[in-house]
Amino acid sequence: MAQNTHQAVINIARKAGELIMQIYSQATTLEIQDKSDGSPITRADRAAHEYITTQLSKYSDLPVLSEESATEIFERRHQWQAYWLVDPLDGTKEFIKRNGQFTVNIALVDHGIAVWGCVVQPVTKAAYWGAPSEGAWAQTDKQQVIKLNVVESLDVRTLATGSHQNDRLARFIDALKRSERSVSVAHVGSSLKLCEIAAGRADLYPRFSPTSEWDTAAGQAILEGAGGELVDFTGRPFTYNQRETLLNGDFLAMGKVSAAQKKAWMALAAKAN
Repeated sequence: MAQNTHQAVINIARKAGELIMQIYSQATTLEIQDKSDGSPITRADRAAHEYITTQLSKYSDLPVLSEESATEIFERRHQWQAYWLVDPLDGTKEFIKRNGQFTVNIALVDHGIAVWGCVVQPVTKAAYWGAPSEGAWAQTDKQQVIKLNVVESLDVRTLATGSHQNDRLARFIDALKRSERSVSVAHVGSSLKLCEIAAGRADLYPRFSPTSEWDTAAGQAILEGAGGELVDFTGRPFTYNQRETLLNGDFLAMGKVSAAQKKAWMALAAKAN
């Protein structure tokens, strides 16, 4: 993907973040509703979706699959070689809680692989982007662009989802604390967890509760660009648009770890099930 297209998509995500913040500042008019799966949707989700899908069509002829799109049947979308995969507001529950831990996610998927991704945090205006074959970067509100690289840490800095706790996650964390010398745990919402690992500020994100493909694709591209990985409990990287369902399985997102440590963590994860 051309560099000017990279920047155009980042700008689209940033503008969507600004639209979200306009609604975020109006706490009494979020217009919260429940979708068919029981998850919430707000006026901000819909506004960001409309803006992103409209703007992407100006820069690309590729199809767009958004969380808020009408459902595309598998037989049709499976024919797509490349497409945009969008979560216009990742972390709607965090948005409703007003804790700032929500993002805008846009990924480019080609032949089932997340080949480029962009994540913007509207509250801080931080932007992250990257590609497995190119590297990963972040830009703060002060316009400082930094290269992202995962790092190895003696303390296993672990991130857990803030809104989806369960017994399997608790068992994994307990086992991790018994097997590692030092483990810290912080609860963070949305795809920010993947960006934190890519930026070298965390080491591990275990996921034992449902996510959808638009939740992980952009963050996975950034994390892989920074030298990390997102894999299922057998060690296989996530792929996209390969099955009828758009739900992901459980996974581990990791920074810089040895092959032995990766194997040990996957074994702990499998036992926690």
